[in-house]
Amino acid sequence: MREMVKAEDVTRRMKAIRTGKGMSCTDVARILGCSRQAVSQQENNPLRLSVKSLMKYANVYGCELSDFFTD
Repeated sequence: MREMVKAEDVTRRMKAIRTGKGMSCTDVARILGCSRQAVSQQENNPLRLSVKSLMKYANVYGCELSDFFTD
């Protein structure tokens, strides 16, 4: 049986992928057309994330959606 993934782990992985790509919240915000604060809020408040948002971030980071759910 698979272990449940905690929402906090998803946002931690999002931030790790972003920083691993050398991107700042400002860089991501420019690409997504939103504010730096919006990117930061989504990374720090997992309840604000939707699958649609995760798909947008995966596209920006050049990764798979599943990368947010696995180590």
